[in-house]
Amino acid sequence: MGSQNISNVLAAVICARELGMTLEEISKACQKIESWQSGFQLKKGINGLNIIDATYSANPDGVISHLEYLKIWSEKKVIVMPCLIELGRASKEVHKRIGQKIGEVCDLSIITTKDRFEEIQEGAGDKALFIENPKEIFEKLKSFCNPSDLILLESRVPSQLVSLLVE
Repeated sequence: MGSQNISNVLAAVICARELGMTLEEISKACQKIESWQSGFQLKKGINGLNIIDATYSANPDGVISHLEYLKIWSEKKVIVMPCLIELGRASKEVHKRIGQKIGEVCDLSIITTKDRFEEIQEGAGDKALFIENPKEIFEKLKSFCNPSDLILLESRVPSQLVSLLVE
């Protein structure tokens, strides 16, 4: 899932060709690729929600590309994520950029940590909420979302929330 994986597959195809594989062999191998292998997985959620589980890890480019992917969905879109860590001096600007992309793509964002919430909110406006407690997040999502809406769980969100949302 996601256009960010196209360049990864193309690079693998080029390497496979250099190592002597035929296009037919490469095609068969590509058919075995599953979405869980990218750390970006579509799951069935409660009440007909669509959940994209990207909780394995996060980096600025990955978050932006995941948000970009959400544009293909016509239903309401929500992201739940903590602020990113270990970004050094770039942290403030990165979170502003993420906030701007959230404002462009999402109907709601729930940020689970306070560190750079202000910068995210600066870009996302009133679409950004700070909620730390998994049960409160769950209740907000239940009241905001309808069946078929999409929730992107990005980075290290509380495992309790994931278990409440995913069937």
